[in-house]
Amino acid sequence: MNILMHSLRTPTTRSRFIAWWEGSFAAGIGSFNLEPSLDTTIRLAHAEGLVSISDKGRVKLLDAGTQFSRALARKEDVLTEEKSFLDSIVPISAAKLNRALALIR
Repeated sequence: MNILMHSLRTPTTRSRFIAWWEGSFAAGIGSFNLEPSLDTTIRLAHAEGLVSISDKGRVKLLDAGTQFSRALARKEDVLTEEKSFLDSIVPISAAKLNRALALIR
C-alpha cells in the first residue's frame, strides 16, 4: 500500500511504478518511499466508518467504503489521473505482485 500510495503522487512516480509493475524497471530499495499520509488516510477512513482495521492491522473496505468508492468512480471530473493510473494496473494478481516485488534489489 505504501508503494502504491507513493506512486500516486506525481507523473514521475506513476510512470516509475508502471515500469516496475510491467517488469521493465528493477527498483532499488530507495526507488519508492514510505508514504506517511497512508496511516492518516486509513485512520480517517476508519473514523468515517469506511474501513475496518483488524487486531493484526489488516484493513477491510466496509459497505459504506464501497458505496463511497462507487460514488467517486461515477464522478468523471474527480481524481481523473489517479483513476487512470489505477485502471492501468488492474487486475492485481498475487503472481504479478510477487514478480514485481522480486524486481526490488
